[in-house]
Amino acid sequence: FCLAIVVFLTAEVNAEAIESKDVSVSTAKEQSSPAKKVVTDFQSALISAMKQGDSLSFEARCQFLKGAILSSHDVLKSLRTIVGSKEWHAFSDEQRSLLTEVFTNFIVSTYAFNFNTYSDESFVYISEHSTKKGNMIVRSILNIPNSKRNKVTFDYALKKNSAGWQIFNIAADGVSDLATRRSEYRRILSGKDGFNALIAIINKKIDNYRRS
Repeated sequence: FCLAIVVFLTAEVNAEAIESKDVSVSTAKEQSSPAKKVVTDFQSALISAMKQGDSLSFEARCQFLKGAILSSHDVLKSLRTIVGSKEWHAFSDEQRSLLTEVFTNFIVSTYAFNFNTYSDESFVYISEHSTKKGNMIVRSILNIPNSKRNKVTFDYALKKNSAGWQIFNIAADGVSDLATRRSEYRRILSGKDGFNALIAIINKKIDNYRRS
């Protein structure tokens, strides 16, 4: 497991924790909400990928995780939030399609790079609560027993859409790179040949993950 976890948007933080539930073991006896199940199922896929370790190449790990990511994440909502509604609607259909494809590949590659080995890590469910807008925040902890940083707290923000509950927003220990990424993407887009430059930069990051 790599601690350089990339998160996408800042989530609300619920200070009140309830009884922990470890998703690395069976939770069949629990009353599970749909939003919580989306998160715990996705985390189970991450743990499964980590346990396979070096038996999976980077490309194979991407392929292994892609379905779980696409079913649990609203990547399009995250992307539109980052680039901004005005800029998004200014793109042509072809540009929106290409950027969505490249950004999706980047998200998948990020997970495949960071969740690549297993050293007894486990996700522990902590709590969930609804927001004033009707979204859900699911909090969990990733225990990392063989590391100086022995845990990471994740807050997953989910919104219900036509596909069901999906993650559109994640914070790790209350910290997100939304502002940095939004600033970076919009700065690039405002420059000369901005769209093509952004595509090239994202693809370069994917290549760097692949070669690491």
